[in-house]
Amino acid sequence: MTQEQMERKRQAMLDNARQRDRERAENVARYDHERAREERELLDRPDGGQATFVQKQMRAAAGRGTVEDRLKSNRYNIQRSAAAMDKSFVRR
Repeated sequence: MTQEQMERKRQAMLDNARQRDRERAENVARYDHERAREERELLDRPDGGQATFVQKQMRAAAGRGTVEDRLKSNRYNIQRSAAAMDKSFVRR
C-alpha cells in the first residue's frame, strides 16, 4: 500500500469518527429532551406523578383487621393445608 492510499484511508476513518461523534451527540440530546418531556408529563398529572394505585392497595391491605386476626387466619390456613394433614396437630 502506498503512502497516499494509507493517508486516504486514515482521512476516511477520521471522517467516519467525526460523523459518529455528531450522531452520538444528537442521540444524547434527543434522549435528554425525551426524558425531560416525560418528567414534565409525569409531574403535570393530577396525582403529581405518585403511584396512587399501589399506595391505596397497600393502605387497604395494612388496614384490614388486627394482628391477632391475621395470626388466627394464617393458623387456620396452615392447619387446613394438604401438607399439614401429614403432620400432627398436637405439635402446633
